[in-house]
Amino acid sequence: KGGDMISTISKSVMMINDKIQIEHDIESMMTQRKLEGGLITLMPFLVILLMKFSSPTYMDIMYGSLQGRLIMTGALGGIAAAYIMIRKIMEIRI
Repeated sequence: KGGDMISTISKSVMMINDKIQIEHDIESMMTQRKLEGGLITLMPFLVILLMKFSSPTYMDIMYGSLQGRLIMTGALGGIAAAYIMIRKIMEIRI
C-alpha cells in the first residue's frame, strides 16, 4: 500500500548482483586453491622421480628393505589423507 516499489526492486536487484559477484569471486579463488592442492599432492611423486632418475641407487634402501617399504607406504597413505583433507576443506556450498 503506497510503498516505494522502484526503490525496493532496485535494492533487491543490487543484493542479487552482489550475491552473484561474491559467488564468482569464491569460485575463482576455490579453483586456484584446488589447483594448488593438486600441485602440492603431486610434488612428492615428482621429487621421488627426480631422485630415481638422477641417482638410481639413492632410493634403493627405500624399496629394497621391509622398513623402507613400510615408510614409503606410510608416506603414500599420508599423501592420500592430505589430498582427501584438501578436497574436503575446499567444499564450500553457497
